[in-house]
Amino acid sequence: RRPAGRATATTLSASDAAQAGLVDSALSPATAAAESRRLVQRLSSLPAPLLKACRSLLPAPSVDAALVAMGSLFPRPPRSIGKRLVRLYVDGESKVAVVELNDPSRMNSFSAELAEDVAEAAASIGRDPLVKAIVLQGAGPHFSVGGNPFQREKAGVPLAAVAFGCRTLYDGFGALYKLGVPMVAAVHGKLIGGGVAACLHADYIVADSKATFEHGNLVRGVCPLGMLSQTLPNAVGRARALSIYLTNDTLDA
Repeated sequence: RRPAGRATATTLSASDAAQAGLVDSALSPATAAAESRRLVQRLSSLPAPLLKACRSLLPAPSVDAALVAMGSLFPRPPRSIGKRLVRLYVDGESKVAVVELNDPSRMNSFSAELAEDVAEAAASIGRDPLVKAIVLQGAGPHFSVGGNPFQREKAGVPLAAVAFGCRTLYDGFGALYKLGVPMVAAVHGKLIGGGVAACLHADYIVADSKATFEHGNLVRGVCPLGMLSQTLPNAVGRARALSIYLTNDTLDA
């Protein structure tokens, strides 16, 4: 509803606009022209990756978040040649896509390589408009035991780069969810930490009767990733989620 009476227009001077935060500075025409040339020259000398990160990831809600965003500027070393850690199969008749975590020798624990392959599977499914549903499953005796205890960052990797890698480790599962088609997680064996987080991105979870679920983050001294701090309370309630986190009880199916 429009306010009663006649609205009064206020014209701000340049100094008032600067004080209000509308502009960065109020300068004379000559000084403003010189400052514009200086800024253009400075920005044109910045590396393209830095500009891209600033445009896509900033402004950040906090200084910590900004430092994590800067971690994207430190690219990971090239991936060694080897098998893909995710298998994708689309049934031609039912148009159901099966995404299978396929690193059974490491209990489908999460690594940068597995995360990359999940994201690529999501992108591939997204290019097929005929896919009607997604099944997420794991090869071998366990669906996933979460964070990869076999992988250690090399010395000299900046903390911001490590933090950025952790933040993006589960983006592929979010991408699968955002495709907008029903997703079912078929889980079995052990699910710990990130394994639980991954299946909670599904619309429906079907568990083998012998499957077990463990939060696993507090006892390992790591923070919950993959939106687990949000999806777990949404699934079981805040009080129950807090109990599962603090006691680290192992839940059967």
